[in-house]
Amino acid sequence: MKNKQLFQRDPAVSKLLNDGVAAVREAASAKEIETLRYELEHFVCEGQYEDGLIRILESYLGNVSSTTQPAAWVSGFYGSGKSHLLKMFRHLWVDTRFDDGSTARGLARLPQEVQDLLRRHGLPVIDDLGSGALVDLSGYGLEPEPMVQHSMAAGATVACFSGDKLIGGPQAGIIVGKADAVNRIRKNQLARALRIGKLTIAGLHATLKLFLSPQTIEQTHPTYRMLALTVDDLEPRAQAMARALAGIAAQVEVIDGHSQVGSGSVPAEELPTRLPAVRPETISAEDLARRLREHEPAVVTRIQHDAVLLDPRTIQPSEDEAVCGALSDVLPEASA
Repeated sequence: MKNKQLFQRDPAVSKLLNDGVAAVREAASAKEIETLRYELEHFVCEGQYEDGLIRILESYLGNVSSTTQPAAWVSGFYGSGKSHLLKMFRHLWVDTRFDDGSTARGLARLPQEVQDLLRRHGLPVIDDLGSGALVDLSGYGLEPEPMVQHSMAAGATVACFSGDKLIGGPQAGIIVGKADAVNRIRKNQLARALRIGKLTIAGLHATLKLFLSPQTIEQTHPTYRMLALTVDDLEPRAQAMARALAGIAAQVEVIDGHSQVGSGSVPAEELPTRLPAVRPETISAEDLARRLREHEPAVVTRIQHDAVLLDPRTIQPSEDEAVCGALSDVLPEASA
């Protein structure tokens, strides 16, 4: 008998949907959701996996009424499945629901004791999403961010996220979720102290309405207009700005660069761009940047390799002339 004959499926021809690697991030695309479902259906909750889940659940449930909760440390050698275990535990805990109505606990073949403990917890699930993505960022070449819609569909009691950042509205915190939970939050005494004003509500209302028409979001929403711009879109504007600055006392060239998407939103993500780089001849790059900040209107730039960089991705097309005008105002003309 050959080794492969011991298996129900021939491992030489059977392909794992996740290639044997658990991606520990929110399932956003159709492919990722399909993979998550596959992982739940094939989750083997036996041995140390089963013992570990039971110990974590018993510890948590035994300290629900306590002011402190003991931490759980998941250890194991490289490739032992630690990330996969925690990914499965997360979806089993919230009992993630799929479009066809099936749930994580219904798909996974769990030992009875684990099933009983999961049913016992019956506690609200609060999903702190941070940036509050309402649009799939993978369409812009970025890593997908957890989306509010997916959190609610997965069974979270409430989700919390920012009204600014990826939504692009006024600075605010937003809580959405099941009606009874949101009503309880609304009646809390802190809600009165932290409530937002009418101007913020009006700004949020106007911004959120834009997301009701996803087919035009890149034309109506500045953040998504900037995300959608390609290097080919930015090249002509960068070159036009460089030509407009030809008379100032500085060396101006267009270089390759990257736009940082946002420190508070997706801090590690960058998009390729084309940048007019301005190296002043009579003052330092730091002095030029300071003069631009003090100019009316103010222009905020960044410095790299002794050059002041302008990123047309983050400048509205209608502002190109004003930016070039500011540079002409704060730098003398080049000597003949």
